[in-house]
Amino acid sequence: MRRIGLNYKKHKILTKLVSKSEQGEENSGLGVIITDLGKSCTNIEIHKATNINIILVDSICFSLIDQGYIKHLQNDEKNKSHRYLITDAGRVAIYENNYLKLVWYRNWEIWKWLTPTLISITSLVVAILAYLLKTKVVH
Repeated sequence: MRRIGLNYKKHKILTKLVSKSEQGEENSGLGVIITDLGKSCTNIEIHKATNINIILVDSICFSLIDQGYIKHLQNDEKNKSHRYLITDAGRVAIYENNYLKLVWYRNWEIWKWLTPTLISITSLVVAILAYLLKTKVVH
């Protein structure tokens, strides 16, 4: 299984909740209507869409609830299925890529510093190798 960071997982969960909230349809028996229940996702639906462990999905969702990005709607009678709904703050976080900016390899600030350093080190190694090869050929 491929390991991905926690911030990327938060981004994936928020993305799933945004896409579900944009659909927002619930079949009430009287026809299809748009409700908060139809706009929300269960932890099982999130698990299936993101391939993140259900226990970790719940843990991440409770963290996102504390931050105000999502809200908890309901539990089932056995407390195994939790239903989550994205808030306006969560939409802003997803549209501004707040969690993707925290993933180190997607953060421009790190690459802005790392790229020139790697180029300098590579140039130094190439120069040393070229010098050593040149002196070896001469002798």
